[in-house]
Parts: sequence; C-alpha cells; structure tokens
Amino acid sequence: MLEQFVFGFFFYSLILCVNFSIIKQIFKNSNQSNRTNQQENNFLKLGSSETTREAFFSQTDSCLEEQNALVSLSIKNSVTKIQSFDFFGYYQSLPPYINANNCLPEFLSFFIGFFEADGFCSSRFDSGVITEDSELIDKTSWQIDSAEKRVDFEITQKTPKVLYEIQKALGFGSVTKFTKKDRIYYRFYTSQKEHILLLIKIFNGNLVLNKRRSQFEELIKNVNIMWDLQIDILPWKAQPSLDDGWLSGFVEGDGGFYTNIKTGFRKGKLSDGSLCYRFALKFYIAQAREDQILLFIRDLLKAKNKLYFSTRGDKIYSKLEISNMESITLVITYFNNFKLLGDKNIWFQRFERVYGYKQSNLRLTFESAKNLLPSQRS
Repeated sequence: MLEQFVFGFFFYSLILCVNFSIIKQIFKNSNQSNRTNQQENNFLKLGSSETTREAFFSQTDSCLEEQNALVSLSIKNSVTKIQSFDFFGYYQSLPPYINANNCLPEFLSFFIGFFEADGFCSSRFDSGVITEDSELIDKTSWQIDSAEKRVDFEITQKTPKVLYEIQKALGFGSVTKFTKKDRIYYRFYTSQKEHILLLIKIFNGNLVLNKRRSQFEELIKNVNIMWDLQIDILPWKAQPSLDDGWLSGFVEGDGGFYTNIKTGFRKGKLSDGSLCYRFALKFYIAQAREDQILLFIRDLLKAKNKLYFSTRGDKIYSKLEISNMESITLVITYFNNFKLLGDKNIWFQRFERVYGYKQSNLRLTFESAKNLLPSQRS
C-alpha cells in the first residue's frame, strides 16, 4: 500500500511539473503570437478547431487512476493549445527518470525539425542493404538490425554541441567521439527498446516532410513485425509555425545565416571606382526535392522571392534565400524565441549583430566599416 502511494505521488508530481512548465510556455507563445501572424494558406490543414480548452486538476478523493487520467487530459489540452504537434502519447509514457522540464514541446518540435532536415530511416529489414544516404557524415538515422531484433537510432555530427543538448533533453543515449578518414566526428546513439519506443512516440503523427513520413511508415511496419507490436501510424496533422521550434531545428540541420562581415562589408564599387560599403544579410535553407515546405516557410516569413535550384551529384536541390528587411526582422524575432541548439547559433549571433548595425542606419566608410569588424572591437 505504501509503495502504491509513493509511486502515485511521484508520478503525479512529475506530471504537475510537466504541466506547469507547459502552461508557462503557453503564456510565452501567446505573447509571441501577438508579434507574428499565422498564415491562413497552410499547406497542411489541421483536422480540428483550435478552440482553447480549460485545463484543470480535480483534487477529489477519487481513485488514483481517475486522477492520472485528468492530469493526462490536462497535458494534452495544454500541448494542443501551443501548436499543432501532438506529444500526448510521449508525455503519457514518460518514465520518472527523465526530467520533464528538459523535454518541453519547444524542444520536441526542434528535435523533429532537426531530424527532418538531416535524417532518414533505413529500411534494411529484409535485405540488409545500406542506403546511399547512410554514407553521409552529418545525418540522423534509424536502422533496423533484423538478426539482432534491434533498432539503432543515431545522430552524427562534426561538432558535439547539439548532440549534448539532445542527450540532456531526452534523458537517455550516449555521445561518443570517433575518427573517419583522419577527421573527428561525434555520435549520439541509443538502441534500448524503451528509448526507441519513446522516440517513436515523439515522431509519430508529427513529421512534416512527405519523404520522412513515408520512411517512418516503412520503419514502423518493420518494427511491428520484428517486435510483434501493433503500433498505429497517427494522422499526419503537424505543421510548422512561428510559435514552435520546428523551423529552428530544421535550420540547425539545413539552413544558415549569411553576412558580409568577412569581406569588411564591401559591396562592389561606385561609379567613380571607389569601394562601396553596405550591410548584407541573407537567411537561407536548402533541401532536396522539398519545394513545398520551402515555399511554405517563405510565406510564413512574408517573403515573395522564387526558389533557386542547383545540382549536387545526381540530386537536385532547392534553395530559399530571404534578404528583405521585413522578413529578416521576423527571422530575428523567431530565433530569439526559439534558440538554435548547435553551432548555427554562433552564425545567428553574428547575423543579429549586423542586423542591428543596418537598423541603426550607420553610414559606412572604409574607417567605420573597419571599426565594426570583430578584430577591431574591444
């Protein structure tokens, strides 16, 4: 009886902690939404209205099961008020050793965006064939080892910062260093069944890109066969917005921030032959065969420019480049609200500094441009 009470109290306290943190996030995102307009022409339509529902806790003498059901419902309502991503199944299955404050919807949506930018699901359940993409270094992958009845989840990067952030937030997995072709790389890895099932709950129903959805569906089909499970694919209703972390994770994987700070702010020559100095800013994202999401992000940031196309090997890549100041201002606001967790944050800080210079209408000359360079600043 005492053990039941202790377990119930611990679980209830954990859920209260999650719910309190989520409610704080609701107020944060409510303020953000006053600064950013949601797009009406979404490329994916939500399957239900976004009517705000009251979250409450019933403190009665009912049984523990009823109390936990009410708490779980409160979490579900809170999460769906923040964004279209549904993490109810994940929070419902969260083990007590994971710090719920580290894995709020802000991080989970970032994590999904990061996976969608760099990730893939390798279906080698029957043939054992490794896909071409698995030879890439910066990647996130699911791989099934049918002989060992094991699923491997790993993220490989050239630097470890984002991997340690992911490990801390998820509360599991290991980060190790390895060498390939005389270069050092880092890998986040887990193959424990409990962890794999938690990851499945994060991604199930919450992927945005069509190619990732197809890969994930094939993965779940094979996992069900291998582990004799009946995991259902949830409806694909998630869509990115400026009120969740998906775009931040996506940019951490496949985006960037350009400034001309490395050229000393030089921007061509004037008609008299003298050098011209201007501040240049450009936000960009590149993806293979995903024009739809790039156009959606363009509209989200109130830009109007066309996509650029390039080839790399046998692949065609689409690239979104944004440089108008109205859109750049939205970019600055968004990434201050939803932080980049890896090395791209350094790029963003430089980008934001140059944005501040440009907004202050500084008149650039050779001397003033020189004084603004990092090596010249005290």
